[in-house]
Amino acid sequence: YPLGGTILPVEEKSIYRQEKREELGLSEQDIVFCHSGKMDSKKRTYELLYNFKKVKNEKLRLIIIGVFSDELQEKIMQLIKEDNRVLYLGWKSSDELIKYIAASDLYVQPGSQSATMQNALCSGTPVLFTNVKSHEAFMKGNAFAIEKDDDMERIFKDISNTPEILHEMSQNAYL
Repeated sequence: YPLGGTILPVEEKSIYRQEKREELGLSEQDIVFCHSGKMDSKKRTYELLYNFKKVKNEKLRLIIIGVFSDELQEKIMQLIKEDNRVLYLGWKSSDELIKYIAASDLYVQPGSQSATMQNALCSGTPVLFTNVKSHEAFMKGNAFAIEKDDDMERIFKDISNTPEILHEMSQNAYL
């Protein structure tokens, strides 16, 4: 099946990357992760934030776009407030969301599958997702697949130590 998105030309990705990083006060040296959606327990946003917080690297940044379910909002907002590397942007239109994803170095989706993950790959942004059979078709040197939540911490540390791997994975996302 084709990806659920439109391939974003490299030149357009570069424009969005510069535009959104400038808007958010992020540099090219920052390693930017993005997570989005209607966030309930299946999205595993809390687990993402918990593992992100464990990796102490000021160059790592996490953009969160979307809305939280009522039962998780207070718990998640507390974690966001505790980490100045996390930027919560609220809800954005689908066009704006693509621009933020294109500006990111990694789209993080540890929970349920969505078309946004496919859009991330279409924009040349590597992804992190749960290792399930339905994701296998998208794993072409452009994705990190996790088995359990603490795999995120290990992957974030690996990226922190060798961020250049994301550039190679971005190129593979276009293949």
